Amino acid sequence: EGKHDLALASLRALWKKNQASAYIPFLLGNLYYDQRWWTVAMEHYGAAIKKNGRYRTNPTINRNVIRMLASSKTARRAQGFLKYTVGRAALPYVRYAAQHDSSSAVRRQSAWLARNL
Repeated sequence: EGKHDLALASLRALWKKNQASAYIPFLLGNLYYDQRWWTVAMEHYGAAIKKNGRYRTNPTINRNVIRMLASSKTARRAQGFLKYTVGRAALPYVRYAAQHDSSSAVRRQSAWLARNL
């Protein structure tokens, strides 16, 4: 618990000094994802993508946001994120999830995304 808080505080301070960084919001997104603060994680992933479009193809971002389709709280936003922020770069990941994810909700929504990206 404490380690996460310290890492978050350090990274947030670092980000203030390095506004152009795409890597710092990516790392913050991962930490928030681990805490299950999924909406906040998506905001940080979005910031990383805005700073560097190559993050659209990042496996961690794609897999983590696809995982968020499993939660009724974040499913809608995750779907929008994959469709509009990540776009076609999400295709291989949603195709895989549509076939193999353990959650039926994730499989169903991934299949929809695979057809609609």
